[in-house]
Amino acid sequence: MALGYPAGKLLMPDGAREICQKTGSKLYIAPLISDVGNRYRIRLEAVNCHTGKKVAVVESEAERRSDVVKMVGVAGHQLRWRLGEPRALQEKFNQPVELSGSASPEALHAPANGTES
Repeated sequence: MALGYPAGKLLMPDGAREICQKTGSKLYIAPLISDVGNRYRIRLEAVNCHTGKKVAVVESEAERRSDVVKMVGVAGHQLRWRLGEPRALQEKFNQPVELSGSASPEALHAPANGTES
C-alpha cells in the first residue's frame, strides 16, 4: 500500500488529486486513451491539485494501436511545452516514451493499476 492506496487498485481522479496534495505537488496528469473506431484518441489534462481545474489540455491521435505509446509521448512533449517548461530542459530530458520502457499500450496502464510492466 502506497500513500493509502492498495496496489492493483485503479487510481481515479479524486485519488490522484489526493496523492498530488499529500506529496506537495502542484499538478497531476489525467490521461485518457479512447478507441474511436479506426483510430485511438489520446488526451492529457494537467490538473491543479488544489483547485481541480484543468490548467492545460493536449490531444493527439494514433492511427494504429501500435502507435499509441509513441503518440502519448508526443502529447506529453506538447503538454510540457504548453505548461511552459523551458526548451533547454525539454531538449535535455526529452526521450521518446517508446524507448524508455515497453511499447505496449497495456504498459501505460500499469502505473495507474499499481502494477509493474
